[in-house]
Amino acid sequence: MTKKLRMILIAAGILVLLAVLFLLFFRPLVIPWNGLDGDCGPGEIGVYVQFPVYDKSCEYVTLVIENNTGETAEFGSQWSLEKKVLGQWSAVPFRNNVGFTSELRMLADGGTWAERCHLSLFVGSVSEGEYRIVKKIGGDSYFAEFEIGTSVITAETPYGHEKLENLSLNPDEIPVGNAVMMENGQLKNADELEKFLAAWSSHGLGYQMRSAYRGDEGQVVLEDVTILDDDKILWQADTRRAPNGRITQKYYSNIVTDGERLYLSDWNEYRGDGSERILLNFTLPEDIAAKAAETIQNAGDREIMLRRWSKDGMHNAIIVRNEIGVTHHYEDGGESGKMISVTTENLENPEQMEYVDLQWTDDANLMVMVLTNPGEASPWYYYEFINTEFDETLSYTTSAYEYRWVNDHIEIPE
Repeated sequence: MTKKLRMILIAAGILVLLAVLFLLFFRPLVIPWNGLDGDCGPGEIGVYVQFPVYDKSCEYVTLVIENNTGETAEFGSQWSLEKKVLGQWSAVPFRNNVGFTSELRMLADGGTWAERCHLSLFVGSVSEGEYRIVKKIGGDSYFAEFEIGTSVITAETPYGHEKLENLSLNPDEIPVGNAVMMENGQLKNADELEKFLAAWSSHGLGYQMRSAYRGDEGQVVLEDVTILDDDKILWQADTRRAPNGRITQKYYSNIVTDGERLYLSDWNEYRGDGSERILLNFTLPEDIAAKAAETIQNAGDREIMLRRWSKDGMHNAIIVRNEIGVTHHYEDGGESGKMISVTTENLENPEQMEYVDLQWTDDANLMVMVLTNPGEASPWYYYEFINTEFDETLSYTTSAYEYRWVNDHIEIPE
């Protein structure tokens, strides 16, 4: 036997010994698995991650749970992470101070739940490789596999689209390969619209849809609509390829339909008063429009009549059951909420008043519009401007007319 051959055999023996030692000493980290996969048919629960591959810069992975069992599914906030090592699934250890809340979540039959599984909860950095999230639902264990590697899903582009402000102004360099658009009379990337609406119909599932169309001057206009939460949608439009063009944005709380087209709205149903914004700036094919409208109509009743977001997206106010709720959001992710009311001493019959509209005027300042004589032929409105952080009335007035916006300011006719 040659010296070279002996060295090869010795090296092979060392590798075998290391493998045996790994299985002996690290076996407690390897969890036997009897769970189900993410396919969800009738009578089953489906568990999967939103995207198959995430970049290592991502702070979280979105876990999606679908319930088609015919019954309510129950589960908690706990989950765990495993990585495939030498062909076996090994638990990734949490940091010492990680804990989960104890609330019990209930998912109705036909419902979808999404939650963010933060990768910063684990010891060290999560490196490239194959992973799976482990989740217990109704006493059974389920898993959802994914990879960390090369991906367009990054911390900067959590839904795969480059930010509008980073895009080239050269029309030939605009990335519209996955944008929803009309091309030669055909709707391109219709599946993106379907995924977007499915996310809107689910609880907590974010998604971003990009669309492209020709503006009045023939230039390409891009629009991004991003579902940030169940009741927070960010609309952005990029018109910079036209003279004096810019990027504009506004927050909405609902998607509504007139049965034919889709709209972004602050109201919980289509009003047709010009307050809605068309979701896609081109006419959808009849069959796709009908299917989209059905998805929206089946998304469930929304109890909140009106929800308006402030310009910076840090404050929102709602009208529900003739009451007003206000929520302030903070940079660190926290929030605080409370109920507010107009100064009823300024009203002759406060027990008959009806809240009919809200508008943020500046930062945390809110205009509340009250119908003082519901049911009567001639309306009469009471307007009160409130600083919602300090519950301070700034001013008030009455009018027989509805307010209007003039040069970004509210004007109330005499």
